[in-house]
Amino acid sequence: MLSPRPTCRPRPAALPRGLRAPVASLLILALLGCAGPAVPPDSTFPPLHPVPAGADQVPPDQATASPPAPAHRPPAPASAVLASRYLAVVDAGSSGTRLHLYQSQPDGRFVTVRELFSHAQAPHPLAWYNGSNGPGSEPDAAGPAGLQPLLKRLQDQLQAQGLAPAQVQVDVLATAGMRLLPAATADAIYASVRATLARQGFSTGEVRTLSGRDEGLYAWVDLNYLQGRFHRQEATEGVVEVGGASAQVAFALPAEAAAAAPRQAPQLSEHEINGVRYTVFALSYLGLGQNQARQAMLQHPASGGTEANVCYPQHSGATPQRYQTDLRGLSVLARGSRYSTQCRQVYESVVQQAGASPVNAYPVPQVTQQAGFAQTRFVGLSSVYYAFRDWGALNAPSPAQALQERLDQQCGGADAWARVLNQFRQQANVFTQNACANGSFMLAYLYSPQGLGLRSDQLRALGRVQGQEPSWTRGRVVLQAAQPTR
Repeated sequence: MLSPRPTCRPRPAALPRGLRAPVASLLILALLGCAGPAVPPDSTFPPLHPVPAGADQVPPDQATASPPAPAHRPPAPASAVLASRYLAVVDAGSSGTRLHLYQSQPDGRFVTVRELFSHAQAPHPLAWYNGSNGPGSEPDAAGPAGLQPLLKRLQDQLQAQGLAPAQVQVDVLATAGMRLLPAATADAIYASVRATLARQGFSTGEVRTLSGRDEGLYAWVDLNYLQGRFHRQEATEGVVEVGGASAQVAFALPAEAAAAAPRQAPQLSEHEINGVRYTVFALSYLGLGQNQARQAMLQHPASGGTEANVCYPQHSGATPQRYQTDLRGLSVLARGSRYSTQCRQVYESVVQQAGASPVNAYPVPQVTQQAGFAQTRFVGLSSVYYAFRDWGALNAPSPAQALQERLDQQCGGADAWARVLNQFRQQANVFTQNACANGSFMLAYLYSPQGLGLRSDQLRALGRVQGQEPSWTRGRVVLQAAQPTR
């Protein structure tokens, strides 16, 4: 899933062929080694007690203590060592499409996954090619127009590294944007994608819509891999991730809860990673991505709609006359808007209604009843991070309180747009125009009784982990590479 934020972040560029200067060697080493996770200081968060493979449960006297240091294990025999592999994973999100190229290789005890290349494709995500967006949006254009430019950049990168397309498996995995489409439309888009991959000579892997559970699971694996927790066989952190169309929650169950959990529960899955067995709860809420929630808010009868909205700052000046919502066909009258605390109440209702929708497993507050939720420390990713960062609440003693105060101070009152614009360094773009609404949504989803009901000290937001931008695509590669050889 791509967060609905600008995607023009700096990326490593392909080196020209024939470059042999010493500086080129340094750049190549940096390119190939950029994703190896450094070992961070020991976490001060309470442990969640992963269960070593082969053990039934943690003894009662260890239920509140840190897990013991794992016994030394010799390196895997040569017969069990997997060869280095190159895999490309396309994250076909609701707000854009990004391709990642990874190299996975055993490191003696576990596995090292390095991101060699990443590139985002504009202007349309794959789900846009559903035939309803005018000429050029037909499903059979998804491969040539939506994927081919990414593959061209990948080919250039592979050529610079001396690799052929046939050496790289390409998985194209879509998230919430594709879950919103009829199955027949999604199948037609995937047929176009497969045909394009075949024409370019790549090894075609999986081309499908990723389940919400797996999206959350992979994000959880990625976070804890980058933190070095799997290498050290220590307790993990949970993930709360908000994208454009859906939101994911994932965390590992404590040992006793994992032992008692029903084996067929759809939100649970078991995985052995570096000799430790984890039972992971992962769930996705379709409709609680930032953009989809904003659309539901605009349609809510108590929001004031598009002419007198309670989630946008008032502005009586000439520009902008209407705020762009980043939703097709919807804009909000600036002069008639008047942000108030009612905005959060509207979003609380939106969260409640989305959780009760038949497309989701159960209401959001029910997640909080899952064993281990209250003891888990979470990391907020994607739009969660941007909301706290943009409003200057990221490192506050109480991020939730700080975010609420910033919204009340900057978004409310007459001609509040000037204060919002100052907060965002005079960048009057679509993200700034929707910042008051998005911040209020985060408060409702993360902290209200209708949402996850997190304590303020239970979540911290991160934009990078050990210098790497989090991505569920890496988590997928790590999990595949880490499965024990039978």
